Amino acid sequence: MPRVKNTKKKYAAESDNYVFCWGTVKGEKVALMLTDNEYNRARKRADKNKEDFPVEKSFLSMLFGWVNN
Repeated sequence: MPRVKNTKKKYAAESDNYVFCWGTVKGEKVALMLTDNEYNRARKRADKNKEDFPVEKSFLSMLFGWVNN
């Protein structure tokens, strides 16, 4: 994931850079900027709960419905 620099730090305690990614919240695409700790926490949570991931559908599956991914 790309990292973006914090160009207008207001406080010394703020992170120098962030992990940037796109996410979907309530059906809306949103930009997310996470600190290293937030990213690591989210990644660890995702690794523990893979059964809860939404199923990504292939192009053929979206067209025909019966085609398995």
